[in-house]
Amino acid sequence: MIGIRTKIRHLTASLKWAKANGHNRTQLGRWAIGLDNVTIGDYSYGQINVLTASKQPKLAIGELCSIAPNVTFVIHDNHPIDHFTTFPLRRFVLEETYDEACGNGGIVVEEDVWIGYGATILDGVHIGRGGIVAAGAVVTKDVEPYTIVGGVPAKPIKKRFSQDVIDQLLALDYSKVDMSFVQTHIEQLYRPLDEHSIGELLDELGDRHEL
Repeated sequence: MIGIRTKIRHLTASLKWAKANGHNRTQLGRWAIGLDNVTIGDYSYGQINVLTASKQPKLAIGELCSIAPNVTFVIHDNHPIDHFTTFPLRRFVLEETYDEACGNGGIVVEEDVWIGYGATILDGVHIGRGGIVAAGAVVTKDVEPYTIVGGVPAKPIKKRFSQDVIDQLLALDYSKVDMSFVQTHIEQLYRPLDEHSIGELLDELGDRHEL
């Protein structure tokens, strides 16, 4: 009976998710979660698996993000480590309805982030624009913009571009990277990015003046 109820709850949440996320290509993953504090940007895709004890976990994912299969966001699911025991006594001994989990404020994933297969992102982490998380990584700390991280725990491997290119990319208004712009500049967008080509793109987007 519990299994049927869980399936119905997940189906209901999935339908609600699809209605709220018509602007992207994400799907609700293994666990049904609250939607009020979950936002996903335009065009981002992948399965959103959130492991949480919260009814409204805080998760923000920006535009153009790529979420590989089996990625897990762990939000508000920590045990306190400064008490007599880490065990949830109120819930499992006294059988009270009590949220004993604690968290670090949720997870933020900025635009153009790629999270590889099987990665785990822990509560409180902020992944900067253009970051890449290698497959299987466990991200416990913030990821700087346009930085590739990997390992357990995840550590920086390298920057994707020179600092000059990164600075210019950070000035880009991603809301302008819409279907019309992509259709018009698709060949340019598929070329390796350098100091010259990023300048051309910013000129086309009208963002050069912001630098």
